[in-house]
Amino acid sequence: MCGNPPGDERPWPQAGRERLILSSPIGWIGTGTPDPEPDVLDRLKDNAVMMMGDNPALPRMPERPTLMDFFRCRFGDFTVRHMWRTVIWPNNFL
Repeated sequence: MCGNPPGDERPWPQAGRERLILSSPIGWIGTGTPDPEPDVLDRLKDNAVMMMGDNPALPRMPERPTLMDFFRCRFGDFTVRHMWRTVIWPNNFL
């Protein structure tokens, strides 16, 4: 499966700082949820940075990831099956 391999001592980007994540508008527009941008921007200070690079909450990608690593580490089973069906199914009609 995907995870931090033993002995992987690569440093995390912006270590020791508060990492602020601003969700994409497509995830909250039309849901009745208020715009999070003003609150996130108010939290920016000397020890806070906008999220860049690896997210420590996710399994770490290999140093030289392949497309399959991306599928395995960033998508759930349902999404992977859907994407493969989308690629394979139309080819059955050629």
